[in-house]
Amino acid sequence: MVSYNSVEWSGGGILRINKNYINRIIIKQGFNHTGAYFHLPSVRDTTANSANAIAGMEIEVWDDHGVFATTGMKIKVSSNDTTATTVPVINNNPGAVGITLTSGPSKRITIRYEGSGMWSVYDGFGPIGPQGAQGAKGSQGTRGNQGDAGAQGNQGDAGAQGNQGAVGNQGNQGAVGNQGDAGAQGAVGNQGARGVQGNQGAVGNQGAVGNQGAAGNQGAQGAVGNQGARGPQGNQGNQGNQGNQGAQGVQGVTGPGFRYERTVWVDPLGNDTTGTIGKPEFPFLTINKAVDELALNSVFDGNVIVMSGYYDLTSSIIFNKDNANTTLQLNGNCLIKSRKDMTDPMIGVNDGGSFNIVGDELNSRVAPWTISLGRLGLAYDANIGAMFETNGSQPFLTDSSADDPETGEGAIYAFHNITIWANPKGGPENGNLFNIAKLDNDSFQLSLTNCSVFDSRNGMSTDNGESAMIRIIAKNPDSDRRLSSTLMLRNTFFFMEGNRNFPEPVNGADAFIYADHNNAKQPSNWLISDCIFFNAGNQLNGATTGCIVTKIPSPTLARRIPWASIRMSNNEFNWSLANSGGTPYIFYDLNNSSNNANTIYVINKGSSISSCNTIDNTVPIVQTAPNMIGAPNLFGPITLDRIYTLNRS
Repeated sequence: MVSYNSVEWSGGGILRINKNYINRIIIKQGFNHTGAYFHLPSVRDTTANSANAIAGMEIEVWDDHGVFATTGMKIKVSSNDTTATTVPVINNNPGAVGITLTSGPSKRITIRYEGSGMWSVYDGFGPIGPQGAQGAKGSQGTRGNQGDAGAQGNQGDAGAQGNQGAVGNQGNQGAVGNQGDAGAQGAVGNQGARGVQGNQGAVGNQGAVGNQGAAGNQGAQGAVGNQGARGPQGNQGNQGNQGNQGAQGVQGVTGPGFRYERTVWVDPLGNDTTGTIGKPEFPFLTINKAVDELALNSVFDGNVIVMSGYYDLTSSIIFNKDNANTTLQLNGNCLIKSRKDMTDPMIGVNDGGSFNIVGDELNSRVAPWTISLGRLGLAYDANIGAMFETNGSQPFLTDSSADDPETGEGAIYAFHNITIWANPKGGPENGNLFNIAKLDNDSFQLSLTNCSVFDSRNGMSTDNGESAMIRIIAKNPDSDRRLSSTLMLRNTFFFMEGNRNFPEPVNGADAFIYADHNNAKQPSNWLISDCIFFNAGNQLNGATTGCIVTKIPSPTLARRIPWASIRMSNNEFNWSLANSGGTPYIFYDLNNSSNNANTIYVINKGSSISSCNTIDNTVPIVQTAPNMIGAPNLFGPITLDRIYTLNRS
């Protein structure tokens, strides 16, 4: 797919273009011919070979207003080609020339570099041939005879009957008639209502005293009197016979004396002093203390069950060889936040440390609902699922393992159903979310399955991948850097919210994944499947960047084994670059050594799409053929919709 970068030119001066930027020039109306020269890109510049034009490069000139129809356009070769052994030639005329080729129907000029210092200039239809001879005028045809007059038409049908006339006005009212005879007397009316009652009469005189009445009936019995005092206790009777024994009851639940072997509990109402391994009734208060207790007692393959609640971190959760292969199980709605003043990573891995962190569900407290407004939409009224929240001034995970043959190999960091959010709190913004620095002969595996990784920081300004989400480097840059990395990224959403405000272009500044290490031990293997990588920033910090940036050291001899095998399937790489003026890549390598041929193998199990370019073909390490195998299944750049809701692939 061809992508044109255009520039409008109004004349009045010199227009210089470089190979990597402009391939269409639009001539504005009112063009000023005074001092107007167009300088071609360099073809013989020995100081910057990558800037030289290559054979087949074309530059279109659009002259829709016919500015050069009479005056012509003046063209000069690049000043960087003055030492060239062959002077570039335009239309068989060396040096500066003028062209007048815009009078045709297309008003287009194409300037093409043919190689060996030769440029060609032509319009969109090729050179105009001589005008053909005018054809002979044909004979005038004979005039046809006039037709006969048509027969008279039949008489038309009678018209329809007209509408009924309007109703006439109403006549005057007749005279009043004579009064009729008197009617018969009416029936007797109903009886009237009863009158108001009169006043009570006066009280009469008292009569004489009557005779005494008979005696009344006997009254009811009186209440019972108080009980008398208790008499002395009698002698005890003889003991009765013993009854039959009852049936045995159901056995009760196991009492608190049972102890689990490798499990410890954490709860917001726990106690770090009384917390005990194997006793759910004695949970710890902090995750740090529970994990440390497993290490103190050398409990391998242990299980830390974290109950739902809010947990503040003031120091790192440390995994090492003494609590190797620990599973951190986050039940329900677990929100684990680092304090604002904490600078150590939330999770630290020391010698031989391996762990597995599992949540019941992704956390819903943070989601990109308002990406179009430039800020991350937060739902503070909901906290469903498991989430780690950094303060923006620290890494999320750092591997600080020493160079120990017994503990340096085989570290595993696994995350399932976890949300990770770098949420700045106003302090300095620095630190990779995953900062993995390993020594010679070390290996590791980082696995993210059904996770969400958000980075809301804007002030990152460090070089060499120190602002990437995942950074893989050699701990000692002077060593052979023989380490093997395994990445397993499945069904995971990676989201960068803000711009990286770098004062100058920085290598790999905008990368999601940055890897810088040699591999003479065994190939690294990466699996990236059903993931979304979305960068909401609208600026690009230099052309040497991409979603995945590598830096392969240059060996003395050509490599015999690949540096990495990357299996891709059904991924989306989406970059919001409304005003950036540049286009990143899915894959970009910072080294241009020819000894790095066949170093990265991309094996597509299913097609992936991208709003940016796929592979930087100017760098041999990532050329489509023969150095990168399977790249045709990477489609881009194509227009992708902005992500307004969280919808992992």
